[in-house]
Amino acid sequence: MSFFVFLFMAIITITNDYASDIGIASDLVKYIIIGFSVSDLIGRLGFGVVLDKKWIKLGHFAGLTTVIMGASILVIPFFTNFYYLMSCMFVCGFVLGGNCIMYPILVTHYVDKRDESVALGCLQFYGGVLVLLLPPMIGMYRSATSVISVIK
Repeated sequence: MSFFVFLFMAIITITNDYASDIGIASDLVKYIIIGFSVSDLIGRLGFGVVLDKKWIKLGHFAGLTTVIMGASILVIPFFTNFYYLMSCMFVCGFVLGGNCIMYPILVTHYVDKRDESVALGCLQFYGGVLVLLLPPMIGMYRSATSVISVIK
């Protein structure tokens, strides 16, 4: 859950800057986040049906969505075209949406009934603590890239 929260916040925060840095027009940049949000909604609604109908085991679903999410984020730096970046963000949002609904289900599946509320609270707390590291990390990266561009 911490990984999910950190990744979700990072994607939303840096996508517009990255798209502007690779030369995508500012008029088009806003559609990347809109596409991400729409696909996230579709993923939350669509994967809920998959989990409710038990078409895939819960553990397999968790592993598969995490691998697809990691792969879709890993290839983002290789896309310098709006349409490729938009399709990658669509896949990323779709899988992130499906991954988001999985955590309460995992808690009810693996944790005793009396400990569920504490487990859900801990999931949110640790995700929040990890997100506190995001602004310094983005600032460090942006400072390093601005120094490199000045040197060039």
